[in-house]
Amino acid sequence: MARRYKRPVIAVVCLTLSLCFLLCLFKVESGRPPHERAHDSDSSNHWVTVSGQQSVYAETSAITESRTSQYSRDDVKLDAEPKNWPNGSFCEDFLENTFNYKMPICTDGSDRIICYGTLHDPSMSTCNLQGVALVPKSAFYLDEFESIWLKRETSEEAQQCSSLNYTDFDKHIDRGDYLERISKKAGSTPPKGKCEVTIPGTSFVYIGFASHIFFKFVVWYNLFKSMKENNVPETAYVIRLSKGKTPFTFPEMEQQLFPGLIPVEEIDNPTSIHCFEKLVLVPWTYTSALFQCKNKGYLRESCYKCNGSGLEGTAVAQFRKKVLSACFLTDFSLASAPQVPRKIVVVLRKPYHRFIGDYPQRFTRILTNPDELIEGLKREFPTTNVTAVQMEGLSLCEQIKLAHEADVLMGVHGAGLVHLWWMHHQALMFELLPQAQVTNPTFRMLSTLCGRRYHEHLIPDSYSDATVTVDVAKVVEELRDFYPQTV
Repeated sequence: MARRYKRPVIAVVCLTLSLCFLLCLFKVESGRPPHERAHDSDSSNHWVTVSGQQSVYAETSAITESRTSQYSRDDVKLDAEPKNWPNGSFCEDFLENTFNYKMPICTDGSDRIICYGTLHDPSMSTCNLQGVALVPKSAFYLDEFESIWLKRETSEEAQQCSSLNYTDFDKHIDRGDYLERISKKAGSTPPKGKCEVTIPGTSFVYIGFASHIFFKFVVWYNLFKSMKENNVPETAYVIRLSKGKTPFTFPEMEQQLFPGLIPVEEIDNPTSIHCFEKLVLVPWTYTSALFQCKNKGYLRESCYKCNGSGLEGTAVAQFRKKVLSACFLTDFSLASAPQVPRKIVVVLRKPYHRFIGDYPQRFTRILTNPDELIEGLKREFPTTNVTAVQMEGLSLCEQIKLAHEADVLMGVHGAGLVHLWWMHHQALMFELLPQAQVTNPTFRMLSTLCGRRYHEHLIPDSYSDATVTVDVAKVVEELRDFYPQTV
């Protein structure tokens, strides 16, 4: 009898042990951070899969240089309860609750047009339009926007907001701001017909910058913040108006961030009258608190006191998480700054003209000795992955991933340094600042609000803002002050 059941019992025991082993392996693997599991994939596979979804970026040779053990042991969890700016502080009032000064436009007290400003800056506003109609075709280009009005299809609507007062609003608006044009057009244009398409709930209009990457992210941040303030889902209806007539870059990222967004030129039935229950006019880049902090001298001192380190509940930090999520990247924090940088990303600017018709050398800020700089960094930090890259050659998520993995992001002052926003919490922004840009603290300010370490290497005798040459020995020496440990 014992011999008859010996083999089946052994088989059952082996099968049970095998299942237990596989279950343990699965638990260990699933418990590892996605950024570790992603590195285990075959290097020939240029797509990364996280949680069953295929990433929107492809690995390139510049990215696959990173070491697989890069963040494998000293990751720590972020705060379970995200902290925000202190209650009652300038930081909370200006950066978080920016538009808290109400400016009714209708003299009869109705809410058909209400704008909001801030007492900290007289050139910042946002507006809400209730029961407004527009013809999308007239809004294909901002400069040609004409057909928008308050709908008056009922006797109640006909009596509301019959007279308007923009006196207070005019004191809180930047001349040339699209909000001024649209809100005043809406109040003064007589109805041109009845609603043919009705869109309920709260919708948004924003100005999309075609290519400038810094302006693009700041206005996306404004849209994100407006949606958060209005307590609407990310699928809320959004219309993008075009700033300029050049092709809009990275529409796939825009769609990831705002699934309900549609470019105005792609709206169905563009000649039909579209009516909105509520339409929020999102502040554009130039009237963002982020932009004004660096742009207005009288705000800088106060804004520099708003260090976002450890404050994961701020709109700045929450937008960062949303962008990382759009690229299927998992956020992480290090317990302390590494003693030796594991990855240095050097952003090389591509020659370009900021404005059509600029003479050849204008607004380039091209580094003349990048090879010398790269070699100097490699000699000083022999175990560090030093990656030099022109961001324009990568997809947007590839750019964001590079910055997110970097311990040091280095580059000459330029829009591409906006990617410091995605760096991990102990990373360093090392800006190579030409003398011509000393009055433009864009990235020092952004580093402060994001709570990232920042260092400014001033490039002397670089007043032309065309080409710049760095003293490699001095750059390396200054970087070594942050990473004193030798290998």
